[in-house]
Amino acid sequence: MSAAHGWRTTPRGASSALWIALALGAASCHGVDGPTGPTFGFVKVSVSTSGGDPDVDGYNLQLDASESRHVAGTGAESFYTTSGEHTVSIRNVAANCSVTSSVSLSVSVTARQVVPVAFDVVCLATGIAVTSRTTGADTPENLRVVLDESPVTLVAANGAQTFGRLAPGNHQLSIIAPANCTVAGGTPMSVTVVLSKVTSVALDVSCTLLVRLPKIAYAAEQFVNGTGVRTIELVNVDGTGAESLQAGDAPAWSPDGKRLVFSDAACPNGGFYYYYYYCTGGLIVADPENWNTTVLDGGRSGTHPSWSPTGRGIVFDNLESAPNRVLSVLATSSNKPVALPVGAVTQASQPAWSPDGAQIAFVCRWNTSTDLCVANADGSNVVRLNEDAQLDQEPAWHPDGKSIAFARYPLGGTDDASAEVAVMDLATRQIRVLGAGADPAWSPDGSRLVFAGLDGLFVMNADGSGRTRLTTGLHHAPAWRP
Repeated sequence: MSAAHGWRTTPRGASSALWIALALGAASCHGVDGPTGPTFGFVKVSVSTSGGDPDVDGYNLQLDASESRHVAGTGAESFYTTSGEHTVSIRNVAANCSVTSSVSLSVSVTARQVVPVAFDVVCLATGIAVTSRTTGADTPENLRVVLDESPVTLVAANGAQTFGRLAPGNHQLSIIAPANCTVAGGTPMSVTVVLSKVTSVALDVSCTLLVRLPKIAYAAEQFVNGTGVRTIELVNVDGTGAESLQAGDAPAWSPDGKRLVFSDAACPNGGFYYYYYYCTGGLIVADPENWNTTVLDGGRSGTHPSWSPTGRGIVFDNLESAPNRVLSVLATSSNKPVALPVGAVTQASQPAWSPDGAQIAFVCRWNTSTDLCVANADGSNVVRLNEDAQLDQEPAWHPDGKSIAFARYPLGGTDDASAEVAVMDLATRQIRVLGAGADPAWSPDGSRLVFAGLDGLFVMNADGSGRTRLTTGLHHAPAWRP
């Protein structure tokens, strides 16, 4: 068998060491008593890589001028070849990397022996090191940085981030800070990158007290590959200045109006996985002005959150508890949820805390109907507010606590095209229908309602008059800032 044919590739599934041992054994057997011919040995080539921005493509190892093997940044390959003098070379080394020895090494192969050859590659990072220092009031936890046309990267407001593996030349660095913050020197800025060097950029950001304007938060829906994806957005109460926050649904304002709690919970395949329900995501709290965000571990799989008037608790329903969904209360100080018992209700969802904190309204499903219920804040004393064949959803307390707005669907109707905004007087249980719409929410003074139509958000007076368009699009679940 010649060196030019055969014995050059490792059998599938066998390790290099095992193959060497087998091949050496075979060579030994053929070399003792057999006819005189070429004798063979092995060259084991190892590569180690250190430093910044190592070559992700790896290297090509070549024996003499013919056989070539690919190896990762750190690894080894073996060549079975005739005894005698040979040359081993390493190729395809990135421009920011260098081999400490020569890229080609001579090696003397002895019959039935393994000869080691080592290449050490040292790489130098090529990129930009960003160091940020943020001072002042209402500072963000992170800045948003865009390098050229790459996706947004979060950089700690007082920290460092290195962008490596860049091509030499000029790059554009854009820093996106909250509206109350200013980047010294302005943005974007041009940064020159030199091969095998890291260019340092220092960001000085100063912030002032935030001005929190009246806003309405809502969920904007888009369809991606046939699946609806919702994003939390905000708009001024006159319909101007719409801006996107992040993925999520069902926003609710904290009592002081500084934070939003919302849900990014999702249940793949309807949430049913083998014999139990499985969902991902949960509750998130975000400051919409300076972007500080906290994931509430205790709100896993939570949706439809509502703050207590004190801001010390959040009530929500849990998608993962389907089909018999239950309510839970999450203490913001401990981040630990506590199940809220609601008596004989078959299913409880879409909770809303009363303005005085004493009660929680929710959608209660019974064997034959879906109505509105209220219970004490500890889940006791469940009261069914109505009992009819219509489907009632999305309760929202009036700021004075004397009435509840909700969406009413007629018998057999489940889509928003059939929904109507209604208000129930809690003292008399009388219901007034104000007109078509869903997802109602009160203004802070209780004089107006914002609600979802089929093609956007609308605002109307508390008596149903003066309907005015606020936004256009597939918009849901509006929440008026306190």
